[in-house]
Amino acid sequence: MACARNRQKLEAIIAATANVTLSQALRAIKPKPDRSGDGSMGKYQKAQAALVKKLAALEPDDVEDAAQQTIAELQKVVATVRHKAAA
Repeated sequence: MACARNRQKLEAIIAATANVTLSQALRAIKPKPDRSGDGSMGKYQKAQAALVKKLAALEPDDVEDAAQQTIAELQKVVATVRHKAAA
């Protein structure tokens, strides 16, 4: 199954090495673990902290508008994800 899903990647490996074994092929197409140790949520939290820091650095007149724009964009993403999950 994994070989079939990753056929193009596997064919590139086979073209480079004619004597590849099945276990070598499976190792080559296996997703690499995230070396940073952070999962998706950890990366999101880092991005969120950076965004808040940048928001705090804005001019006082711009802070509320920027925050509202970001909130609106985030709400659109949440609605899209929920819609896809429900389908």
